[in-house]
Amino acid sequence: MRALLLLAALALPGFARAEEAPLAVPIVIPGEIGKDACSTQGRLMGRADQDDQTIAVRNGPGDNEPFKEIDRLREAEPVLVCERLGGWSGIVYGSDLPSCRTTAVLPVTREYVGPCQRGWVPSRFISTDAP
Repeated sequence: MRALLLLAALALPGFARAEEAPLAVPIVIPGEIGKDACSTQGRLMGRADQDDQTIAVRNGPGDNEPFKEIDRLREAEPVLVCERLGGWSGIVYGSDLPSCRTTAVLPVTREYVGPCQRGWVPSRFISTDAP
């Protein structure tokens, strides 16, 4: 029993690291102290061509290799837009957007790594109040 518990304890940290795997194209947020790097909030707009009304989140800004689907989000899901690259938006999302820690505390431009989820979606599927 003790050996089983030890194996479980050793496996969990590796599993957590796999969940936090870097994106193929990271979402980079600027380091302006006290400013929210992902200040544009939006909602995903539905896609009539998808029966399940979801939008694919990818690990980079593109539909083809090397970028892979990493998640699917429902229509009307709230997101924070952190970066735009071509026709794609780097987003942060999760159940509690205010706790996503996108406000800079150091004057350093950096890759967003959490605690919320992140990825890339086509910009045309995001409805925002801001440009």
